[in-house]
Amino acid sequence: RDGAVPSLSLMDAAGLSYRFYCVCNIGDITGNTIFSRETALANYQYSVSDYTGIINSSGTVPMTGRTPFLVISDGMDIQISLTRCVALVTIWIDDRNLENASIQINSITVRNVPLKVGLYGSSAAASPADCTPIGDSADNYELTRFNDGYEINFYLFENNQGVLLPANDDCHTKFFADGSPYERICSYIELTGH
Repeated sequence: RDGAVPSLSLMDAAGLSYRFYCVCNIGDITGNTIFSRETALANYQYSVSDYTGIINSSGTVPMTGRTPFLVISDGMDIQISLTRCVALVTIWIDDRNLENASIQINSITVRNVPLKVGLYGSSAAASPADCTPIGDSADNYELTRFNDGYEINFYLFENNQGVLLPANDDCHTKFFADGSPYERICSYIELTGH
């Protein structure tokens, strides 16, 4: 539910153990009966129709939190720390060590942006249908500032496609071969320039 929940009353709950879940900024989900089961809520995936829905019309992002099991006592206050379900990706170019050279970026685009995210736990696109191939991109103002040394921010849902092995220190082995199933589901930022 959007906004703060000022109080919650549990009748005859003292001495019983509960785990509390909190979901914010994804609209009214109170009528959805799937959330009456803890496993369904813990495994629920929030989805949007395109990348512009990652940040909703109010300018907020989905956030979640949960408590460990708590034994309830009368008048108990429960605090739930919230975690945003959206990654903030910040990029900039450090060209301080360039000698007699410069970099001019003409476009910046986020590719393979996931359209759904697990509210509790890790998330990854399983197929190209889970992503939009072209996500947010820098406008002219952002590109001008970026080329002047300022950072630029993008938001996207988590897309955890594995961990780069410690022995992989060759940057060329980080690219997928043409036709690899991962080339259409792994998120990346595409920069063009000269």
